[in-house]
Amino acid sequence: GNGGDADSYWLYPHGGNILSNQGNFKGNSDGTPMPVASFSRNFYGTYDMGGTLWEWNETVFFDGNRGHRGGAFSSWGWLLRA
Repeated sequence: GNGGDADSYWLYPHGGNILSNQGNFKGNSDGTPMPVASFSRNFYGTYDMGGTLWEWNETVFFDGNRGHRGGAFSSWGWLLRA
């Protein structure tokens, strides 16, 4: 596929299935604002796709709440998983 592993899908937004330092998350940031393109360009040519914001997604849980993914400088890196 165009990136990803056998199913053409990456777990993390930097283009990999293992968490790297390619994002703004707890333990990889001191909480100060980061300049654009602080992290390496990913497979798709974009920068800084991990962390810094939360997004609602299509997941609906049994109690009717929606799922969300993303992260921030105060969130653990595993929360960046898609």
